[in-house]
Amino acid sequence: MYPSSERTDPLRQHLLSAGRSLLDAEDGGNFDPDSVCAAAGAPPESLARLFGDWDAYRCALLAVMIDEVRERVARITSNMPAGIERLKLALETYLEANVQRPPLRRLLSDLRFTRQGADLIRSRVAGFGIVLGVELRALGRPHPEATARLLTAAVTEIAQAEHEANARVPALRRTLLRYLDRSA
Repeated sequence: MYPSSERTDPLRQHLLSAGRSLLDAEDGGNFDPDSVCAAAGAPPESLARLFGDWDAYRCALLAVMIDEVRERVARITSNMPAGIERLKLALETYLEANVQRPPLRRLLSDLRFTRQGADLIRSRVAGFGIVLGVELRALGRPHPEATARLLTAAVTEIAQAEHEANARVPALRRTLLRYLDRSA
C-alpha cells in the first residue's frame, strides 16, 4: 500500500492516467517511460523521480487496475446475500474483467517474472485467497482455507489460460463452478 501522499500526488496520478490511456489504446503501443511522460505533459525525469523505475511504475499501474477489478466485484455482489451464488458471481466477474481488459492481462503477463511484479501479484493473490476463505467459512463450508487455496489457484490458472487463448475458456469456467457446487 502506498502512503496517502503518494496516492494523492497530482503528478503521480496524472502519470498513472497517462499510462492507462496509452495501454487502453487500440494496439497498446507506445507504452514506454518517454511516451508516458509526454502523454502526461510531464518532464522526462518525473517517472523515475516519483516511482523509482519503470517496473515500479508499471506495478503501481497494475495495482490501480487490480483495485478497480476488486471494487467492481464488491459493487456487483454487495447487495447479494452471502452464499455460493454470490461467490460464483464474484469469481466470474473477476475472470470476465481479465478477459475484457487486455491492458490488465498485458501488465500481469509482463510483470509476473519481475521481482516487484511477482511480489505485487503474490500479495494480491494472497488477499484474494483470504477473502475467499472468509466467505467459505461464513458459509460453513468444510476446510475453508484449503478450499480457498484451491479456488485461488484454479482462478489464477483459468485467467492465465484465457490470457493465452485471448478468449474465454468456458470448459474451465464450468469446471470451477461445478467444483463450487460440489465442495460442500
